[in-house]
Amino acid sequence: ALYCAVVVLVLIEVAVRILSDESDGQVAVRGLKLVPLAPVSQAHRRILEADAGELPYVIPDRELGWTIRPNGHTGDGLFASNELGLRSAPAPIAAKLDGKTRVLLVGDSYTHGDEVRWSDTWAHRLSEELGDEYEILNGGVGGYGTDQAVLRARRLSPRLKPDVVVLGIYIQDLLRNLTVFRSVKHPWTHYPWSKPRFVIDD
Repeated sequence: ALYCAVVVLVLIEVAVRILSDESDGQVAVRGLKLVPLAPVSQAHRRILEADAGELPYVIPDRELGWTIRPNGHTGDGLFASNELGLRSAPAPIAAKLDGKTRVLLVGDSYTHGDEVRWSDTWAHRLSEELGDEYEILNGGVGGYGTDQAVLRARRLSPRLKPDVVVLGIYIQDLLRNLTVFRSVKHPWTHYPWSKPRFVIDD
């Protein structure tokens, strides 16, 4: 029985070695990545080491995990941010005007408006709908959970002094709240950094 077990294990090992390959620093069998998964893949490492190369618009952040680079932009020109890392306004944020209601939006890629032009984001549509009496500032960041969005609102609010803060929620965000390493849960995304996670206190 022991002999058979050893032979079977050896055959399994040989079969796995034949069928497996190494891609992007990770061993996989027929496309299925084997544990342990690398928190930072070779592709992610290249992004981290690049000088505003593949990912000039998003940068690591010690508190939030990642955030939008102030005065950043994507290579294709689809996204651009102002000096506070907000997509909402191409011009610098001016002092809050009397009689104008300032609204700060925070949330994930749906709030930020991933894959669409600024004119097609719901932030811009909201600005058009509400009119000149309202100032809409878009603090959304792709890949965020509600935990990161709330922390970003807390960071931006003292400087922006919004009258209203809107938290955009997509059901996937609630699962993201339980995740610390997004690159393990979603290895196809370009966010290799760790993120905070809310815990119950008292």
